[in-house]
Amino acid sequence: MPEIINPFSKKAKQIVKKAPPIHELPEEVFKLAIAKVLWKKDEKRPPLGILQKEGRADVLSYHLLFLSAGLNFSGYSNEVRLVKDALYEITKGRLSEAYKAEGENFRWRFEDKFRAEEVPGNGFQKPGYRVPWKSLLPLIESRELRLGDWDVSGGYVYSNRVQARKDRRLDLQRDLIEIYSRLVACEAADFMSGLFGSEQASSDVSSYLKPIVDVLREVSEESYKAAFASGKSQKFAPENFPPCIQGVLRGVSSGSRNYAISVLLTSFLSYARAAPEKVDNPRLVDFIKDPAVLSDEIMPLIYRAAEMCNPPLFEDQPLEKMNVSYHLGLGLTEDVKLENSGASKWYFPPNCEKVRREAPGLCKPDALCERIKNPLNYYFIKMKDADEGK
Repeated sequence: MPEIINPFSKKAKQIVKKAPPIHELPEEVFKLAIAKVLWKKDEKRPPLGILQKEGRADVLSYHLLFLSAGLNFSGYSNEVRLVKDALYEITKGRLSEAYKAEGENFRWRFEDKFRAEEVPGNGFQKPGYRVPWKSLLPLIESRELRLGDWDVSGGYVYSNRVQARKDRRLDLQRDLIEIYSRLVACEAADFMSGLFGSEQASSDVSSYLKPIVDVLREVSEESYKAAFASGKSQKFAPENFPPCIQGVLRGVSSGSRNYAISVLLTSFLSYARAAPEKVDNPRLVDFIKDPAVLSDEIMPLIYRAAEMCNPPLFEDQPLEKMNVSYHLGLGLTEDVKLENSGASKWYFPPNCEKVRREAPGLCKPDALCERIKNPLNYYFIKMKDADEGK
């Protein structure tokens, strides 16, 4: 089995750091990246050949997958979900094979994520194990770990699962493998979500990643036909808006009004509602077909936020309405219609760093903010978590 199972381990990061530019990577790395998701189209489990891949090519193939998904699709997309799920299954399969080969000695493989200690049973507690609860925070926050399955005490979570079968020890290993695999997959999802909107691939890099991107589209469409698709919009869920957007909707003082309304809120609402793929020169009309979405959903929130400003933005500066239209890609006009799409550039929401610089009073980060680089990523992660928690 591969020595490096976690593509975010220190050794893996060193391999990526020392790797040549993408255009100089051998063809086998690109083929392996595609193979790591292509099996999801027809199989329930990754082939043994993929589980046994190791070394530099294995690590770099993951890196190509993360870049292909993260730079081109939102964190709420099926393409990002596909890479996350494939990584989870491959990690789980590799650890299961390692346990067969190494027995109890395989536990060293968990130590880059957590240290599990076995706890003997007694009159008050079932036999199980304990893990520092902070190690499991990503799973708790993403609702992939149910706290009802654990006892929490003294900085540890204790397994309280009933271990009545003869193979109790095997049950424990399966639990640990499951937890570790989900932690690795969550880290990958956060990494990919952080890339969308925060970095721009050069045309050369995009051309080399295109075959992988095309496979992600194809396989995700087949694998998640009933799920939310990256190019399919959904109605707003304001409770999932990031703190900065919540602040804009409550009203902004004169110093930050123009930036908050015309740049930040306008771009955020339009992209959050359209949920587009990352494409060159996007137009609002390519992702929103119903004019009522613009007139009855997006614009009322913008006008309401402008009215909440002190003083009200559009009363004080009526021409600023044209700036809103301009940032929507509808041109410098007050005639807000989808048919005007493409008259100007449709602006992507600014990164968190730029928001802090241009309107520091709006940036009041919570725990999730520390994991993302763009307000839009915050919304998509929250939407995904809510969707998976249903």
